[in-house]
Amino acid sequence: MTQHELVPDLFQLENLISNDFSFDCPICSELLEEPKKLFCGHIFCEKCLANFVKNFSYYTLNTRKISCPECGRSNNVPKNEDFPSVNKMKDNLEKMRAQASELKTTYRPKCKCSACSALIFAEQLLVCQTCQDLKNDLEINKLCPMCVVKKHKGHIALKVSDFFASTPLSNSNKNTMEMMKSLMKELTNTNNSTLSQIRNSKMKLQTLLDETIQMYSGKLEKITQSVADNTFCFTKKLQKQVHSTLLMRRFLLNLTISNFLPGIKKSVNSLCELLDLYRNELISASTKEPNSSAKTKTDNVGGQSSSPS
Repeated sequence: MTQHELVPDLFQLENLISNDFSFDCPICSELLEEPKKLFCGHIFCEKCLANFVKNFSYYTLNTRKISCPECGRSNNVPKNEDFPSVNKMKDNLEKMRAQASELKTTYRPKCKCSACSALIFAEQLLVCQTCQDLKNDLEINKLCPMCVVKKHKGHIALKVSDFFASTPLSNSNKNTMEMMKSLMKELTNTNNSTLSQIRNSKMKLQTLLDETIQMYSGKLEKITQSVADNTFCFTKKLQKQVHSTLLMRRFLLNLTISNFLPGIKKSVNSLCELLDLYRNELISASTKEPNSSAKTKTDNVGGQSSSPS
């Protein structure tokens, strides 16, 4: 199979997809696996539908009814839960999986779809010419075949290479391109000029900052030295004041003592005189008492001797 044969034909792919079918399961939101159809017409994965029936709270063996997860309509559950298969969709899915598997083993994805962001091979990219002509701008939306079929049905779609080959630039687009090139050049020059101005301003600011730091560093040193000098002078002055205060208090103390000292001396001398006087009186009193005792004894002896006569 050649590289061009790997790209699905849009009309063939459109015939593979019925208006009533969707490739995504409404329950798991993934690509359908073994699609099964309810009587209301909605399609689900076989496993998703089986789990839904199993967990359906109102389902019983007697009623054998469930509500469709998509529309809510009541559906009968067949015997053995064997819902009808959608063979056409199953065959289409298998065919698409086979093509995708072959593409996956042959090439590596390089691009993303502008609409769904799915990884798409470069040779599969398509452009909706109908929408592109309506937009009439320079932005090209590159789409995967699935998005073209789903969202651009009935439009003219081309491969990217065929689109650019069949769509030459108009004069207005050429002028726009030239204008954009000129604008880009001008923007580049402006950007370079702005960057240069920013660098120069940065250098000037750095120089100014360094000078300011140096200036304030010198002022700070002067202030620090001035504070140290003032502190030393204040300390010396305080010491002098304290010394003067101590000398003054000592002088006043001595003056007070010298003023009271004569009176104290006089009082002490008076006290000493009184003590001497009292001592002398004691001494004279002690000397007189023995003489009185001797005289009394003599008188007693004389009276006894004169008594017999």
